[in-house]
Amino acid sequence: MSNPIEEQRLASQFSKLGVDISVPGFQDSPAFLAEEARRPEVMDDYARFVEARGYTEEELALAQRKVEVAAEVVAAAVHADGRLGLCTVASGVLSRILDAMGVWNYCAKASMAITFPPSVSLEKRTFYTLDSGDTVAAHAVVVAPPFLIVDATASAQPFDDVAMSAALPKLVLEKEFTPYQWADDDLAAPHVLHALSRQGVSLRSYLRSELPELFENLKALPGRRVAIPGGSLDYVVTGVAGLVETLPEIPEAQYLAGMSPQQLYEERVLPRLNAAGP
Repeated sequence: MSNPIEEQRLASQFSKLGVDISVPGFQDSPAFLAEEARRPEVMDDYARFVEARGYTEEELALAQRKVEVAAEVVAAAVHADGRLGLCTVASGVLSRILDAMGVWNYCAKASMAITFPPSVSLEKRTFYTLDSGDTVAAHAVVVAPPFLIVDATASAQPFDDVAMSAALPKLVLEKEFTPYQWADDDLAAPHVLHALSRQGVSLRSYLRSELPELFENLKALPGRRVAIPGGSLDYVVTGVAGLVETLPEIPEAQYLAGMSPQQLYEERVLPRLNAAGP
């Protein structure tokens, strides 16, 4: 996924803003925040930088261990919590834990289309970005190289049948990039596509004219497929989600299983990392 040309373009752009890009989490720096106040879509550029950046084998190996531990802790908390549809909270918390550990990452908004094993369902289940007429965070995941998708809540969504949840992994950690070319019905619910069709407008034309930032993200942040036994999870990244607050500042509404994100980090993540050794 590394792209030296795009990395250099974004590095030059950030440099002109006075942003130090040498360490992960520079989206919290004063210079970046000042630019974000003027141009909120600069967070999309941060996501593109994370994906375009070149990483050494040593960086990836160290990041992998941290991501695996943190993601397992968050996924366990999600399932212990028991509430469904916690994707935005869980992915935001995971992203902030990774920031605290110095791991390059971003929290992504995404549409998610699930193809189940035929024995479970012959119909796809899609979480649409365009549904009620507004763009929503249909789903949220984390991208943290070497992982192209980290999803702690795919199986913890509201499904019609418990077999659907059981068919999905409790934690998705995908390192292999399998490109996925999205179709209109990956992004927009049938009633939205029907309304556009009645107006003689294609979805792509609508996105290009009415939601240009989303349209640019679809071009810059490619769709990706995760294979599961008998099916697949297809993710179409549409933007950047995440929490404004840093790890110690995250409010109680974002707690998982009664634990603050700071507690999860200090009491669950760090002890496991320390026990594993360097």
